[in-house]
Amino acid sequence: GVFVEMLFSWTVENAHNVCSWYGIRCRLHTRRVVGIHLAGRMLEGTLPSSLGNLSLLHIFNVAGNFFSGTIPREFGQLKALQVLDLSSNRITGSIPAELGQLRALRTLDLSHNSLGRSIPVELGLMQNLEQLLLDGNYL
Repeated sequence: GVFVEMLFSWTVENAHNVCSWYGIRCRLHTRRVVGIHLAGRMLEGTLPSSLGNLSLLHIFNVAGNFFSGTIPREFGQLKALQVLDLSSNRITGSIPAELGQLRALRTLDLSHNSLGRSIPVELGLMQNLEQLLLDGNYL
């Protein structure tokens, strides 16, 4: 389909040039990934914990897909992250307390998933948080 065609650039042959991949934004000079924009692309699977290694990531937006499983605790290592949008997926489990370590975060949108339990008090440590969207869960 049309969404698969958008990801044609995501090939092993093109692995050396992730900055040319659809939905990926990089810093011009360092060629380090700073943005992942894959909202509404009908993607499915789980969110890999290895995303926590993207130390310069500013935006991670995979809203409106079919991701399932839990939010990796390793996301708490994304110190430069300003926008985390996992809304409208099929994410389960609890909100990791480690997300409270994201001091640069301005927007946290976890709405319309299947998250449960309580909201971690550690989220109150996010000094720059402007938007916290958690509606449509079991919190």
